[in-house]
Amino acid sequence: MSAPVLTVVIPAYNEEACLEELFRRLKVILEEVGEEYEILFVDDGSDDSTFEKLRMISAEDRRVRTFRFSRNFGHQAALSAGLERSRGQAVITMDADLQHPPEIIPELVEKWRKGHKVVLTIRRDTADSTPLKNLTARFFYRMINLLSPTPITPGAADFRLLDRKAVDALNAMPEKARFFRGLVPWIGFRQTEVSFEAPERFAGTTKYSYRKMFRLALHGILSLSAVPLRLATLVGAAVVTFGLMYGAYVVWTAFTNPASQKGWASIQIFVLLLGGTQIFFMGIIGEYIARVFEEVKGRPLYIIAETLGDPAEVDSSTDPTSEDPGPRTVP
Repeated sequence: MSAPVLTVVIPAYNEEACLEELFRRLKVILEEVGEEYEILFVDDGSDDSTFEKLRMISAEDRRVRTFRFSRNFGHQAALSAGLERSRGQAVITMDADLQHPPEIIPELVEKWRKGHKVVLTIRRDTADSTPLKNLTARFFYRMINLLSPTPITPGAADFRLLDRKAVDALNAMPEKARFFRGLVPWIGFRQTEVSFEAPERFAGTTKYSYRKMFRLALHGILSLSAVPLRLATLVGAAVVTFGLMYGAYVVWTAFTNPASQKGWASIQIFVLLLGGTQIFFMGIIGEYIARVFEEVKGRPLYIIAETLGDPAEVDSSTDPTSEDPGPRTVP
């Protein structure tokens, strides 16, 4: 089997109701594009019949390969697994819930053929998004662009096309704390954008709770920026300066008005403010230390429990994992 021109990487977590329709629409679009292709599904530890659906799809089409995680390692880890095993000259990443419409893939490919190494997609609107979700998303992008030296376009999705050079650059990154919406702009290359409107989910419910979205946002900020640490230094310096000024005021008051009442309330407020500031920034420092701790342990980013697809059809020189579906880490 010759190496494909296009690879489509699709993480899936409990998406049993969407997979058959996704594959049907995706196959039609890829046939229209007219290039050799492969589709890589990554089952992120689903506990429904997602893997059984993918087993049937893999048996139906030899261009489909499926990797099943031993447990839920997360969306970014699933993207990493697919990128590492992709063989195409261009790689498209997309979600399995059909809110990333396959119908715009030809436009992504056309941009790539014109020389762009990275083609991003930007959501203009999401049909079933709530006002609270829209508000928190806008706040997140403003915060991360304020703190990070690498700008991220608001509305950027994990639906994108990457040239092989861009994929190799991402695969060469050793860190486990991965936030692709920040890493892709960071690697550079010639980039362009395609906007789209995300439809309602084809079936099922979103797997991203507000708790998971908060964790992803925190993960993205801390993995891309050291500004919070520097902010701790600046706030500390400001508190010390305020303390010195207040101390000077207390001394001046003692000399000029010996009968003045002692400022018990103001002292208590100052102590509480100082203590709260210290605890808050100790928490920020702790978050960074926790990420350093995760990196130095050297554990794999994910573990693959099972692989579907005919390994004999894959050139082992380009996919060294085809016959060994054991634990893998980022190279």
